Amino acid sequence: MNKDDIVHLAGLSRLELTEEEIATFPEQFNAILDFVDQVKNADIGDDVVRDMQNYNSFRLDDFANIQGESREEIMDAFPNRSGDHLVVSKVLPN
Repeated sequence: MNKDDIVHLAGLSRLELTEEEIATFPEQFNAILDFVDQVKNADIGDDVVRDMQNYNSFRLDDFANIQGESREEIMDAFPNRSGDHLVVSKVLPN
């Protein structure tokens, strides 16, 4: 990476860098990229598991599985309602 690359990247990141900072970054970035190349080329052997299963880790949004009060009990206990909606105080300013 050269000085122009650093200035461009800083602009995309909305960073304000001094000339001194800009001068030090190319050497640091190149050292980081060299290290990444070393990691990519490292011999990791055959013991590493390479077949990872992709799966959806989200749970089902199933109200019936929740233990405790029923929907009606919660609605009846809530002080402010508008139809089937619970009315709460505003948290964020305009």
